[in-house]
Amino acid sequence: MLTLSLVVTALFAAQPATQPPLEEIYIVDADGVVLRSGADRNFYAFMEVPRASLVRVKDVFNNWGRVSADGPLFDQAWGWVRHPANQPGLFKVVDQQTGQTLDSMPFYAPDLSNADPSQSWRQICEVPVDTRVEIIDATEGEVDNRPFHFYKVRMPRHAEGWINMANLRPAQENEVVGWIDSTPTRMETVIEMPDTVVSDVVEQNATEQTGGSTSQISYLARYINRHNTNKKIAARERLVEAEKEEEFVVRGAVVSQEKRYFEGLEKIFNSLPPTDMSDDLATGLWEGYAIVAEEDQDLDPETAQLALIRMRQLEIASCIREEQEALAKLDAVVHVASQDVEAMRTVLDEPTDYVVLGKLNVSSIFTGNDSRPIMYRVEDPVNGRTLAYLTANESLQLGEMIGQWIGVVGSMEFDSRWQVQVIDPERVDLVAAIPGLPF
Repeated sequence: MLTLSLVVTALFAAQPATQPPLEEIYIVDADGVVLRSGADRNFYAFMEVPRASLVRVKDVFNNWGRVSADGPLFDQAWGWVRHPANQPGLFKVVDQQTGQTLDSMPFYAPDLSNADPSQSWRQICEVPVDTRVEIIDATEGEVDNRPFHFYKVRMPRHAEGWINMANLRPAQENEVVGWIDSTPTRMETVIEMPDTVVSDVVEQNATEQTGGSTSQISYLARYINRHNTNKKIAARERLVEAEKEEEFVVRGAVVSQEKRYFEGLEKIFNSLPPTDMSDDLATGLWEGYAIVAEEDQDLDPETAQLALIRMRQLEIASCIREEQEALAKLDAVVHVASQDVEAMRTVLDEPTDYVVLGKLNVSSIFTGNDSRPIMYRVEDPVNGRTLAYLTANESLQLGEMIGQWIGVVGSMEFDSRWQVQVIDPERVDLVAAIPGLPF
């Protein structure tokens, strides 16, 4: 007995995994279009998108398209990764143009309206651990009064942004040629054919040598040839059935694994309200659901649809959290304004004999340099003329009242050396914290 090998050669055009479907590709059909860090005009813009650019829209939310960072538009796109100066174990500079993450790091979108990297606060994806990145530039700065190292790097292909669908139109097939070049790939599959008799090969060779005619070989040879041909067909059919069964088992295993991953996300999602989640937790959940929504479209469409719903819920919760933060800031402003009103009421109800009333400001003359003392100046609110100077007194915390209306109690004398009126303050009252209020 001899085992033969059947070589099946398939030639096909290999399309990369990032090749998008035609229905996901749009063309920018307006001027002044920008890519934003969220699905709303309140999110800042981090990339200009010229007219006629091709973009891939993977999802639509409230007429805002979620654009993935693939395609020619993003070849030169960039953003920021950063780490505290006292935590060098997060990122390593390999050379002048290359860096490597030593831990997973947030990737922040740049702010077109502010070049300062410390103002780029919106995270749009994560750079996995042990990832090599191209460093375009590096600088230092502060975040919340802490020193940071900032690295300007190329944008990862899994990053995403948002664009208004009113500025887009669907692309036609002839308009997306060249998005991604396809390279023909040759694949050879060897199928082992067992239990083939050596005489079968001899008979087949004999048939080939006679030009394929069976009239010159014996009846027995023709019988054996036909019998072996049927055996080969049956073996191929068994192989196809085995492949189908194996594919079914593998598919079931993949679905089961994906189900466990999705159930883990669901446990975290249901553990607390989305509006109470931290930004890092919400972003991690959103990215997890995005993986399920994209990879389970064929394996488990229902789970993929539920993952899309969860993504929208997290996006809405993010907007609610931002609104709550804005309201909290507004409450703080109202509280300060209320304190100002109380201060004004106290001044009006209990008049004090102030030696001077005016707006407190710093002095550009008496700064402590050139043997001059450090003093503040009280200026006329109408014409800005200096009314008097106040000697520095740490107990009065004058630095916290800069730009505010004050009343000064104390003795004022003319300093013959510096030729100015100087007050040695005993008490300084805050008359109003809002410039423009009358006395």
